[in-house]
Amino acid sequence: MAEIQHSFQRFEKKFILTPEQYEKLLPVLQERMDEEIYGLHTVCSVYYDTPTYALARASIEAPVYKEKFRLRSYGVPGSDDYIYAEIKKKYQGIVYKRRVEGCPGEILEFLDGKRELPHDEQIQSEIHYFMRSYFAIEEAP
Repeated sequence: MAEIQHSFQRFEKKFILTPEQYEKLLPVLQERMDEEIYGLHTVCSVYYDTPTYALARASIEAPVYKEKFRLRSYGVPGSDDYIYAEIKKKYQGIVYKRRVEGCPGEILEFLDGKRELPHDEQIQSEIHYFMRSYFAIEEAP
């Protein structure tokens, strides 16, 4: 298994293509790109938001800085599979992700403030700060 990245950045560009454009572009991409490790998996994401949809509203306004929180899995997770709790930030077109992983039960207990994970303490602190700021979640004991 590949080493898990907990913190990374990437440049992200999105385009809307017609079916015809897609059919022309696909062979060109296949010649120049390799499929990533999760290329053939179903990606499952649950995005968190406030009762007033503050995070989605901010994202739609296309600000210079925006942030989101989500749970993500690559494939439909079982109780012993890893999922990720991650903060996704975008600043001036660059995407930054900060995430921790654990089994679904561990992640839910972590988000509820009932446990810490054996991972990067700084990222865990950032996630707890995000959760307290937007969702009034208590700090872990």
